[in-house]
Amino acid sequence: MSREIMFYGEKGILNSIILDIQGDIAKQKQFLRSIILADKSKLNWVDNVYTVKYFMGPYLDQFGSPDMIMEAITINDDKYVLFVNAKLTPYHESALSMEQIENKNNDYLPRTYRNNCKKINVQLSLLYRFVEAYKNNPLDVKDISSIIIEESTVSSSYNDDMERKLEDWTIMDYWNRNFEDAKDYYFVALTNDLKDIIDEKNLNSKLFPYNNSCMMPPIGNEKWELNKGKFGITTYDTLVHKNVISKDNGYYKDTSDLMLLSPPTIADYKKRRSPEVLVNIDTDKWKENQAELYNIMNDMKDLDTEFKLFIKSFIDSVEYNH
Repeated sequence: MSREIMFYGEKGILNSIILDIQGDIAKQKQFLRSIILADKSKLNWVDNVYTVKYFMGPYLDQFGSPDMIMEAITINDDKYVLFVNAKLTPYHESALSMEQIENKNNDYLPRTYRNNCKKINVQLSLLYRFVEAYKNNPLDVKDISSIIIEESTVSSSYNDDMERKLEDWTIMDYWNRNFEDAKDYYFVALTNDLKDIIDEKNLNSKLFPYNNSCMMPPIGNEKWELNKGKFGITTYDTLVHKNVISKDNGYYKDTSDLMLLSPPTIADYKKRRSPEVLVNIDTDKWKENQAELYNIMNDMKDLDTEFKLFIKSFIDSVEYNH
């Protein structure tokens, strides 16, 4: 049955899921059970959850804007908070592919955060940094004039030249009243991937997104090893398979029909990782301009990374303004 309300975009598809599972604690717990953490474990407190609340689309200033914050409360009165960011594409298409930064302990970090803060791995890392800044803030965070500030030395450790802040008192007041006393915080990606990528049999393969160092949330290797059990992923395909949502009815049906393409197949994932020969031509038969173009492109392999980023940004800006 067609619904009177149609949702659009990443936040819209998440809204459709929440409307379909609201009031159904069994489905809400199945949603939580579907999450696989980066350390290959699952949330071990879900069986004791008796209520789940949702805070949709909050704005955390320079730390980003999660699509949703879930608040799960157990029968022992323990509270768990999950930041959820949804993407319409697979994880590998939604994430920033990074390089090791030599002067940052060879950690995989963004060369620049400019134009990259909407990438799923960067989004999750900024939310992690918000929680850390909140915990470590020396000011009275319940004072109406207070702000959350990440110290510049901490920002620099992430190769970020911005000293990030949260100055919105409305959000701070809500956070203090609802999330400050959480037992733990989690950072979860919801992506348009095949359920197989988080299947137990593939958790040690490159299909599992968090096994790819260049696409993990950029918090540095040392912090990642300590906190990877706080980063998770689930997929729309997984939620359908676990009967949390349906492609045949409900708000999700209409919204997914509009917004989601079919996720990649396993063959697609493997093909993406395999190097391809784009051209195989006998160089003896090349014309002069073909040889010149090859030499130019070959020289570009040796350009320093910053210059390559400059070229990419320039080309992107031309395409954007075309």
